[in-house]
Amino acid sequence: EYIDALKTLGGKARVLAQSEVVRGDYKSFFKDLNEYQSVTVEEIKNVSKKFLNKNQSQIMHLGK
Repeated sequence: EYIDALKTLGGKARVLAQSEVVRGDYKSFFKDLNEYQSVTVEEIKNVSKKFLNKNQSQIMHLGK
């Protein structure tokens, strides 16, 4: 969702404004984007193996 917002001019403006308001510097967005782009598939696989364990999952059914 965050990256998809960059497809429109309004989305870009929102992301830059949010960075300015929340972090005090709109330029922090560009640092974050570079960090997101530097993540490798292997790193994602390693993290998912560590935290997405079937034996430690829970299923919840919410309804009326």
